[in-house]
Amino acid sequence: MSVEEPPSLGSLSDSTRQLQQWGREVPQDILKVNHGALNRWFLAAGQLVDAVNLQVAAASNLRINEGVVGSFQSARVTARNLNESADAIRQRLAEYAAFATALQEFSRAAYSAIQNADR
Repeated sequence: MSVEEPPSLGSLSDSTRQLQQWGREVPQDILKVNHGALNRWFLAAGQLVDAVNLQVAAASNLRINEGVVGSFQSARVTARNLNESADAIRQRLAEYAAFATALQEFSRAAYSAIQNADR
């Protein structure tokens, strides 16, 4: 598996079975809220968002001015190729940033739902 490939469907089968079992009978311990664990989760999710956004910002100015590399065709082609690679890296980082932010928002929504269920 790589960052370019999703997990295999086989790797999801155990989780799917567990969720199906919980759908039939919710275990009591799943309803207990461990606030310490949730706080660590939210801290880690925030750190993930911050780290990815930092990488996005760091990569935003990675660009080679093709006019500066000289008149050699190979140098211009190399600069163009590096710029295209940098564009792809920036795009992938933007996707990771969007995922990290969505994960953080989902976590907050889930926590709110749990809090409301406890009342």
